Amino acid sequence: MPSATPPVRLLNAAIRGLLGLVAAGVLYFSAAATTVWFEVARATFDSVKDGPVDGKNTVSELGRIAPVPSEDPSAAAVSGGRLVLTTPASPSGSYGVEFAPSAAAQCGAIVSFTFETKSDLLDVSISSTDSADCCPGGVDDGTTTELISVEVDGDQLLVNGRPSKVRIDKGVAYRVDVGLYEGDGNAGLYDFLVTNLVTGEFEVWSDVLAVPYAPVDSLRFTKDPGHAGDVFLDNLSILAPSK
Repeated sequence: MPSATPPVRLLNAAIRGLLGLVAAGVLYFSAAATTVWFEVARATFDSVKDGPVDGKNTVSELGRIAPVPSEDPSAAAVSGGRLVLTTPASPSGSYGVEFAPSAAAQCGAIVSFTFETKSDLLDVSISSTDSADCCPGGVDDGTTTELISVEVDGDQLLVNGRPSKVRIDKGVAYRVDVGLYEGDGNAGLYDFLVTNLVTGEFEVWSDVLAVPYAPVDSLRFTKDPGHAGDVFLDNLSILAPSK
């Protein structure tokens, strides 16, 4: 069992609670016509025993977390109530974890996670890996479609290449909330919110996706072994609208 919750995590949780109203107001605005959302993935790690993440042990309350690549699970572990990405003993390329929901988020998704990095580089991908039918006429072709790319590069955070004004400092926890929705035309829509959980500073914006919305069934966190330093992840969640 993890140790008692450190004071800094209690403070972060309190700040996140205060900012929750802001996040909810922003992310649900675009989906105002849909009143009921339900969880299809959740991982808090608070009651998970410390140890490696190998894809076989259960470390999430809902959904499944597996190492990427699957043949080298040594780069991911639960420690002290958080998921930690470390540098594997013999790195051969990018590595990390994939969080898959219990069911694909059809027609819309709200994806949330907390991260703290001591590394210069972290890549987060929100994707549809099966192109499951979302609308009449949809085709299953087995391709992978990346809807949102969140990249931490030094002190900068970029979303689909767009830089955030919020500075990313090492050793500081940040909360990311992303709402993705179907659009009226060919492109989907998204709302993005990033919050510094220590200072309360946040930034929010809305934009169009480069591709049509496709059912979200993958949240992937990867790290380059060429950049030293651990990455800590916590409170992962994916919501889907009711049909």
